Amino acid sequence: MIGCSSKRVHIWSSYCIGSWREICSHQKTQQIEKLNLVIKELVKEKDEEKDEEKETFNGIIAALLADKEKDKGDKDALLDRMSQIEAMLTTAVRR
Repeated sequence: MIGCSSKRVHIWSSYCIGSWREICSHQKTQQIEKLNLVIKELVKEKDEEKDEEKETFNGIIAALLADKEKDKGDKDALLDRMSQIEAMLTTAVRR
C-alpha cells in the first residue's frame, strides 16, 4: 500500500506541478498581453507627439516664409523708393 499511496502522491504532485505551470504560463501570457497594450498605447502617444511637433514646425516655417516674403516686398519697395530719390537728386544736381 505504501507503494500505491506513494504512486498516488507522485501522480497528484505531477498533476499539481503541471497545473501550476499552466497557471503560471497563463498568468505570464496575460501579463505579456497587458504589456503589449501598454507598449501600443505608448507608441500611439509618441506618434501623436511627433504629429504635434510636425504641425508646430510647419507653422513656424510658414510664419518664417511669410516674414521672408514680407521682407522681400519691403526691400523691393525700399529699392524703388531709393531709385526715385536718386532720380530726384540727379535732376536737382543737373539744375
